[in-house]
Amino acid sequence: MKRRCWLLAAGGMLLVGCATTPRPDTIQPALGRHNHWQGRFALRVDDGQDQAFYAPFELHGNMQEAWLRLYSPIGTVLAELRWGPGGAQLNRDGRIELYDSPESMSEALLGTRIPFAAWFDWLDGIPTEAPGWAVDLANYPMGRLHAVRTDPQPSVDLRIILEDARSS
Repeated sequence: MKRRCWLLAAGGMLLVGCATTPRPDTIQPALGRHNHWQGRFALRVDDGQDQAFYAPFELHGNMQEAWLRLYSPIGTVLAELRWGPGGAQLNRDGRIELYDSPESMSEALLGTRIPFAAWFDWLDGIPTEAPGWAVDLANYPMGRLHAVRTDPQPSVDLRIILEDARSS
C-alpha cells in the first residue's frame, strides 16, 4: 500500500513538472528556424568614399520584432537597433533615434538599406531574393554568407560569418 501511494505521489509530481510553462529562452521558433544569431559582419559601400563597416553582432528575434547589437572589437556596444510593430529605434552614443522601419534605420547607421526580410532568411540558409541583391550561400554550411547589391548604386558588399552559438 505504501509503495502504491509513493508511486502515485511520484507520478503526480511528474505530471505537475510536465505542466509547467516553458521559460522564454527554451521556446523554439516554428518550422525549425533560428531566432538568435551571433557572429561578425563586414559591409562595404562603394560610393567613392570607400565606406566600410565591420562589427561583431548579436541578433535576436524575427522580421516583425527584433533587436540587433553591434559591438566594437573589444566588446563594447556600439549601437543597439530595435524594431517592432510601432517602428524602429537606434540607440548609439546614449542617443535614441526613431525610424519608421529597420531598413531606414540601417540606412542612417550604415549608409545603405539592409533588406532585413531577406536577411533573416539568408541567416537561416534560405536564398530569398531581395530587389537588387544577389546572395551566395555556397559556404553557409561553414557559417559564411556573402551578398552583393548592384542596383541601385552605389554597390554594396555584405559578408557575414556566423558563430556556432546559434540556437536552432
